[in-house]
Amino acid sequence: MKLIPRRSLFGKKGLVGALAALALLIPSGSAQAADGFYVSGKKIMDANGNEFMMRGCNFSWCWQRGNESTVIPAAKRIGCNAIRIQLSTGSKWQKCSDSELESLIQLCIDNKLIVIFNTHDETGSDNYSDLENACNFWIEKKEILNKYRKYVLVNISNEWYGSWSTDGWANGYKQAIPKLRNAGIKNMLVVDCAGYGQYPTSIFEKGDEVAAYDSENNTVYSMHFYQYAAGSDTDVYNNINSAMNISTPVIIGEFAYSHQGSSIAYQKIMDMAKEKGMSTLIWSWTGNSSGQEACDMFGGYDDSDWKENGTRLVKGTNGVQATSVECSVFGSSSGSGDSGNTGDNTGDNTGGDSSSDGTTVWTGDGDLNSWNSVIEIPESAFASAKEGDTVRLTFSSVSSSPEVQIAVKTVSAWTWTTLVTSAAIENSKYELKIEGTPDGCSDTLLAMLQSHGMFLKGQNAHLAKVEIISASSSDGSSSGSSESASTVWTGSENLSNWTNDIEIPASAFTDASSGDTLRFKFSDCGSAPKVQLVIKVGDSWDWTVLVDADEIADGVYEYVIPNDTRADYSVISTLQDRGMILKGQDATFTTMQLVKSVSTGVDTFKTDSNRIDFSKPVEIYTLDGRRVEEMTHGIYILRQGTAVRKVMK
Repeated sequence: MKLIPRRSLFGKKGLVGALAALALLIPSGSAQAADGFYVSGKKIMDANGNEFMMRGCNFSWCWQRGNESTVIPAAKRIGCNAIRIQLSTGSKWQKCSDSELESLIQLCIDNKLIVIFNTHDETGSDNYSDLENACNFWIEKKEILNKYRKYVLVNISNEWYGSWSTDGWANGYKQAIPKLRNAGIKNMLVVDCAGYGQYPTSIFEKGDEVAAYDSENNTVYSMHFYQYAAGSDTDVYNNINSAMNISTPVIIGEFAYSHQGSSIAYQKIMDMAKEKGMSTLIWSWTGNSSGQEACDMFGGYDDSDWKENGTRLVKGTNGVQATSVECSVFGSSSGSGDSGNTGDNTGDNTGGDSSSDGTTVWTGDGDLNSWNSVIEIPESAFASAKEGDTVRLTFSSVSSSPEVQIAVKTVSAWTWTTLVTSAAIENSKYELKIEGTPDGCSDTLLAMLQSHGMFLKGQNAHLAKVEIISASSSDGSSSGSSESASTVWTGSENLSNWTNDIEIPASAFTDASSGDTLRFKFSDCGSAPKVQLVIKVGDSWDWTVLVDADEIADGVYEYVIPNDTRADYSVISTLQDRGMILKGQDATFTTMQLVKSVSTGVDTFKTDSNRIDFSKPVEIYTLDGRRVEEMTHGIYILRQGTAVRKVMK
């Protein structure tokens, strides 16, 4: 990370023809499968043989030393599964000693974080002697690195080779990689692109050629995504797709939502990283300066003062909390997926493992510690919860007089709200129903849980598991239709009296189909909350209104994706290509869910059908079981006597 001059990204185009043949000579076997991370095709595999996708952050330890005991546990708390730590060879900052290195590694292991170390002294240098100095530093630490290679990757040098060209960069690493291997270093190696990490053309042109110099076949590349490599959706799309076309895995070792006053296409980065299975590491925890202050995730070394960069990239759609999975070397479930994972006093968000009568959304060992600990259950654990569901807390190591306190935070103001001040834990369990709006709040309990999660304190017990018990399974009722609802967007966007154009990215509609329902949830609803839904169509991206100023009822609005093709577009294809814009008034937009209804034999028909006698009383229910007074727009369940029908208005 640094200040860099603007240079053209366009150098030589395409791969040198000979590289295609050379790629065939690269060995395809796995490296150190039993002892550490290794390359398998274009995937990064851990020592257990499971694919690992990093979702983490950067910590500038070499000039922020002494704060590691605060930052590293906090990184785990917010959901990271990896952390990239800046070290120094002694050229610019105090040299990292053997004892300091081993202490950092152990702290990461204790917090179940994979660690990627780099040396930062050589940033922007084109001199091979500086890169060689970094190699000598790693060789000095060889015994420690190899000892912990199950948990440690070596990013040889941060952004060595600042020039925006390929050959000098390639020649340098063709010497550096064999030097490390010949010295006996076995860890997976990470190599930054040329051009301060922002010239990925270097790896597109000679990445496979350079990787062939690794006798362990265990090198991956890292792109740094700021305004020159990722200033637009098109930049991100082209660079990630080009990265997928080389034989070596590529990660995004640094990115932010803004850099040096320029916007970065961060949402496209997160969307494509999820789609392509690419690792991402946010720059950086705190302490940025010289025009890079917007890169701060937090205002300090703990995780209490969230900044915009942290909020967007950690809590946003396809951010850390939505996609992070703890590495299996720590004994967690294997593989990659879309569940947030937090450790120690925050435990593991399991992503929804079904139990006998509920869905497990968090497991861990959270010691209540005589009211001295705060255990955070992340908002991702409540993504699929619905009004009327029950949160069941299960405890272990229960002793005399166990008690629990439960708190949440309001959606927009992040104000603490205590739901349960001090309640007895009976039979190792405590249950809380998700319903309504707590006293003194303008947000529903569900909206607060899905925005900021839940916070627990207490005494004489350890939190072991959190489950969501659905309302339908707890009361035995059925609406005549079942549904599959997934949360595809979360945030806190004030509609601001029609002045705020809220963009919902195309990635939120990836799994949608015509006939599915989009459920929009709102908080802070005023006297006349309304919503407008817009798409942009045609070559000119013409503003096209799908819903114009409809009322928001009980904090919810539903829209059924029509099964039609207009003159020059279809709604579903436009959503999946360009996303949607939401406007309105008197409300704060917090959640969008994609509802896929599963037929249970109930006929679908228009509301003017004579199957229901509307001159007589009719019970009207939404698909999630809420009884309402009237139908506005969407799919409903009607009950009249013994007749049950599903209708669409």
